[in-house]
Amino acid sequence: MRMLTLLQDAARQQSEAFSVFTRETLPVRFHFADNHRIAPIYVMPNVGWAITNQNEHKSILQGGYNPKGVSR
Repeated sequence: MRMLTLLQDAARQQSEAFSVFTRETLPVRFHFADNHRIAPIYVMPNVGWAITNQNEHKSILQGGYNPKGVSR
């Protein structure tokens, strides 16, 4: 899985920002790793972080990307 490798490498470089899990590595406390409907990859932002696509905001909001409630 090339995407999984890219995400895991990015998570190692930005360990304070987010974590990457697969079905097999999801923490047991989430209680849903054994369901066949679970996505193969999960990216979870750590407390204080958000995951967003700035390019999408630029095209939709025509450059007015200014998230509220998120520290920069």
